[in-house]
Amino acid sequence: MLYTRFSPISRNTWEVSTPAKSPKPIATITRRRNGQCAAAITADHALNREELSSLSVFMQEHERAS
Repeated sequence: MLYTRFSPISRNTWEVSTPAKSPKPIATITRRRNGQCAAAITADHALNREELSSLSVFMQEHERAS
């Protein structure tokens, strides 16, 4: 099981980290004006399947809420 932390930076921006691997963020998620979310993955990190899945679920939930 992967523990992923989504920390709000501002109203529409979250920093994504996995504390077990590294204190550095693995991605930043931003909700755009049209309600869709976009993820910017850290250049030196390759997402594994669990990380990608958790990002996807988080983004889908926030797109539905808008």
